[in-house]
Amino acid sequence: MRHLIKPVGILFFLSIILTSCIEQPEYKGMSNLKIDHINQEEVVFNIDIEAYNPNGFKINIKKSVFDIYLNDDYVGKIHVTQKYKMKKKSTTIAAVPIQLELGKGVLFKLLSMTLGKPLNARIVGKLKASGAGFPISRKIDKTKEINLEELGINLRDLL
Repeated sequence: MRHLIKPVGILFFLSIILTSCIEQPEYKGMSNLKIDHINQEEVVFNIDIEAYNPNGFKINIKKSVFDIYLNDDYVGKIHVTQKYKMKKKSTTIAAVPIQLELGKGVLFKLLSMTLGKPLNARIVGKLKASGAGFPISRKIDKTKEINLEELGINLRDLL
C-alpha cells in the first residue's frame, strides 16, 4: 500500500504542475450569431467564437455553464451545449451551440435594452476543458461591451 502512495502522489503533483503551465487561450471575437429558438424561458442559438490557442497541444472545450449579466442585470445561465476543439498554436473559429436559460421577466428587460446602445455583457463561471490529457478548469469573469445590432440581433423583430 505504501509503495502505491508514492506513484499516485507523484502523478498528482505532476498533473498540478502541467495544468498550471497551460497558457490560457486568447479570445479574439464573436460573429455570425444565428438564433434557432426564442421564447420567454430560453434562447437557443449558435455563434462563431474566434480564439487563439498558444499551447503546443489542442484544447478540448467541454460543456460548461456561466451566469450572464447585461448592464449589471442578471439575465440567466448560458449553457455551452457541445464540446469543441481548439487547434494547437493557431486561431480557431468554432460554431458554438448555446442555450441561454432566461431568468423570470428578463425577455422584456432585454427589449428595453436593445435601443441601439452598446451593452456591458459579463459572463461568470467555470470553463471546463482538457489539454494534453489533463482536465482544465478556469474561472471566468469577463466583461465586454457589445452592440446587439452589430451582431445582427433585433429582438423586436423576433417577437
